[in-house]
Amino acid sequence: MNECHRIIETARLTLRPMESADIEPIHRISNEPGVRKYLFDDKAVASELIRETHQQSVTNFESRGFGIWMIREKERDEVIGFCGLRVIEDLDQVEILYALSESKWNFGYALEAARIVERYAFDRAGLGSLIGVTDRANLASWRVLEKLKMREYRPAGAREHLRYAVITRHEFQVR
Repeated sequence: MNECHRIIETARLTLRPMESADIEPIHRISNEPGVRKYLFDDKAVASELIRETHQQSVTNFESRGFGIWMIREKERDEVIGFCGLRVIEDLDQVEILYALSESKWNFGYALEAARIVERYAFDRAGLGSLIGVTDRANLASWRVLEKLKMREYRPAGAREHLRYAVITRHEFQVR
């Protein structure tokens, strides 16, 4: 698939596949206290993990047609977060994930990005279902999943401190 076909847009945002130049800004955002609290169990994030995430995203775009997109406000040329799709091997599911710089919280950007990535998952990537996973205490992230009309479920092998949601292609199409 041509790279320009992987760029997706909303009214306020442009999402494009992660590039090597995005490693530094994503590393910085991932280490913001509010971001790492839930996404990385409040541990400092090594730049090597972000490099591995970048490589996995490149591989997934090549082999599966999806990966991690960088979120940018249309008026600015800076990465404000990421939203994407990744395979959760032990669950044999594809997860939607998202994170924004703390300075961009409470503007509706996470939901806006997640909605367009959810649409991409079903309409362009042809997925049959999509899951979301949050820490139980991360109520803001859970609200995003609820607004995506995902329903709570408990997969085999679920971790106790996490909350899981799912939506099928059919549920997406009829909502």
